[in-house]
Amino acid sequence: MSKRKISITEAILKGLEKSAYISADLMTLLASKSYKGYRPGGKGPHSFYLTMNQLKRSGFVTKNAKGKKGSWKISRKGTARLHKIIMEKDPYLEATVEHKTKIISYDIPEEHRRSRSWLRGVLKLLDYEMVHRSVWVGKKKLPPDFFEVIKNEGIDQYIKIFEI
Repeated sequence: MSKRKISITEAILKGLEKSAYISADLMTLLASKSYKGYRPGGKGPHSFYLTMNQLKRSGFVTKNAKGKKGSWKISRKGTARLHKIIMEKDPYLEATVEHKTKIISYDIPEEHRRSRSWLRGVLKLLDYEMVHRSVWVGKKKLPPDFFEVIKNEGIDQYIKIFEI
């Protein structure tokens, strides 16, 4: 699983997409504390609020005014922007469509839960259709690093790929 650096905008929009609202108090706490040496925006709370206001002016987030205890919510425009940011940076979205249909079936044990979630996410990005929770069908070519990752994660023995 290759790690790529994400921008503060992407991090905020992802956080808001996963949870309908994020309170200003929580965001203040996150912006003022350092997590494993990472400080959102790189310049502390001031930079964080500048980013939030830029996102608000751009229409990507909305603020529910309740005095100082307001909360932020991602807008439809923000969700669209987040997906655009992800699509621009994700190599799996550049996969070519082939004439052959692929069936991917897996039975990954619970101890590899993170790898299983990653696999589902990649299959969604590749526009594969879920037939069953662990059976997916699609026409996009699987990138070479896909096979590298499943081998490195030790889940290659749990995955079967058929081509029709």
